Amino acid sequence: MSSVAAAVRASAEPYAERIIPKVTGLDSLYHRFVARRLFTARHTDKRYARLVRLVMQRVAELEPLSDVALQERAATLRRACRLRGLDEKNVAAGFGLVREVSRRLLGMQHYETQIHAGLVMLDGAIAEMQTGEGKTLAVSLPAALVAMSGVPVHVITVNDYLAHRDAELLRPIYEFLGLSVGQIVSTTDADGRRENYRSDITYCSNNEIVFDYLRDRLTLGSHNSTAHIQFESLYGERSNLQRLFLDGLRFAIVDEADSVLVDETRTPLILSAPGGEDGRAEIVRQALTIQQNLLAGRDFLLEKALLKVNLTPLGADAVASAVGGLDGVWQSTRLGEQLIRQAIAAMYLFIRDDHYVVRDGKVLIVDQHSGRIMPGRTWSEGMHQFVEAKEDCDITPDPSVLARVSYQSFFRRYLSLSGMTGTAREVAGELWNVYGLNVVTVPPRQTSKRVFQGRYVLPSLDEKWRRVAAAVSHAHEIGTPVLVGTSNVATSEYVSRLLRDAGLPHELLNAKQDSREAEIIAGAGERGRITVATNMAGRGTDICLQPAVTELGGLHVILTEYHDAARIDRQLVGRCARQGDPGSYEVIASLQDPIVENAGKLLHLISDSIARQREPNIAQLLGASILRFAQWRTERQHSKMRQDLLRADEALNNRLAFAGMRE
Repeated sequence: MSSVAAAVRASAEPYAERIIPKVTGLDSLYHRFVARRLFTARHTDKRYARLVRLVMQRVAELEPLSDVALQERAATLRRACRLRGLDEKNVAAGFGLVREVSRRLLGMQHYETQIHAGLVMLDGAIAEMQTGEGKTLAVSLPAALVAMSGVPVHVITVNDYLAHRDAELLRPIYEFLGLSVGQIVSTTDADGRRENYRSDITYCSNNEIVFDYLRDRLTLGSHNSTAHIQFESLYGERSNLQRLFLDGLRFAIVDEADSVLVDETRTPLILSAPGGEDGRAEIVRQALTIQQNLLAGRDFLLEKALLKVNLTPLGADAVASAVGGLDGVWQSTRLGEQLIRQAIAAMYLFIRDDHYVVRDGKVLIVDQHSGRIMPGRTWSEGMHQFVEAKEDCDITPDPSVLARVSYQSFFRRYLSLSGMTGTAREVAGELWNVYGLNVVTVPPRQTSKRVFQGRYVLPSLDEKWRRVAAAVSHAHEIGTPVLVGTSNVATSEYVSRLLRDAGLPHELLNAKQDSREAEIIAGAGERGRITVATNMAGRGTDICLQPAVTELGGLHVILTEYHDAARIDRQLVGRCARQGDPGSYEVIASLQDPIVENAGKLLHLISDSIARQREPNIAQLLGASILRFAQWRTERQHSKMRQDLLRADEALNNRLAFAGMRE
């Protein structure tokens, strides 16, 4: 728990954060191979089992005490933690105290698996718990104990709804222990943000906290070194520090850690100011007009998985000819070709109801991994304006960049970082190499009763959707609730029309119905219920089964296509058979699914050749391997994009450091 100890030591410093060291080749090798082995050796299942027993012994001592006596114990523990730190005695006492308070106030007591997960997070690691094992309650253990030791805690989750829900659910525990609780959502004003960040424990989304951090860097300007900040603190109420939102990056617990720390890190977060009228709209329209005369395959090539456009030599010549009579930015060959590539990407790669939706005349970005709308987010370098023009929306002025940071750089600045998720082992290497976070798998409380009913790969999309409709109809007839998982808004709406035409009543959940997410998911376990959803159904909310449904075998999940990452498939499958409940799932995919086309031309040609033969047996025999390879290749491409962004970030930071700045 050395990282927590560092956070305790720095708790009195103004705006404490970790300065990311420059790593040499030998340091990198030591970190990647030796340090990880040492961490794993220190944190064995036997050690965690021993600590869990210590906690349960403390629980037995606390049960007879009155509420007043418990609060006195809490006050004593706070003093002990600040004197001796988080040694095993204090950890056992603190976890036992939180468990007993939760039992009394919420009627929920932590299972041993949740205590195990809490210990993992306290160690500065990622606790991988199966979906439905109670990650939300597990967080209360390390969050409360670290806050009692005097270190402010940030609990970071994927959206405002979950931040608000979890803060309110656990508030009684924290306040009983004498801790203050804050929450930050998109509607929180500036004064409210400052007040809430001063709480002992603050719940917020990753999006909100990163942009508040960038605003703080702007407030500090070039005077953001530790020495400057300490000197500034001497001015008291007249200090610039009073205008800051955060008071440092000390201890963070990241919910859905794989989503936040991996999936969302392919693009930097940019804090921008509204731009003025600079003629950008006219340039965008000119570029879109020019691209209409260019032909795919002859003038340009598409890399769909990377959202990238490459001009061929013929294409470059065609662009040069088309812009020959234009002035301004078009006089630069490099800038002109870049604008045309953006125009082509907007038309061919950025797909409505997949990458974005249009609502009230505005282009709203959809998170490709959670399926949720990301309010306030825009694509950088003018791409947002191209998509707006494509959709005949008002073109917003190109904003000016004020500050930028990647998720990788931001989260590495915490003195102590930990997290939890249901799916992390596939990216365990990346989590360690980038953040120094080990992944510890927590065994489930009960043996899973999940039943796999088969993987079916059909030659064509039409055959796939007919099979999906038949499977849904069969389950509906016997009363089994069904969750049909899709990868994007457009596909979910297609399935909805398919079921409607077949006379099958259902609920539709995608980014357009995000306001009803909790309501729809809460009812997805009712007898005969059919729910069609994007992958947003796999995060954060429980599907509770009616008693009659348990007798029918529980919730049945149908995966209709492989997602860009196998972890997302596992999240969706994890919606059924939670906490010992029965449940089942099946995969119904096709060789014409988008993931095959996006994985490369050769693989697409092979799968298309097999699909044209209309031989179900051949498709079934080879299809699963083709789809798995396509998924693996897409994951590799996305991993490379994250690595490239991290290297670019490090190079930028090195240049700024050479110039005497940290941002």
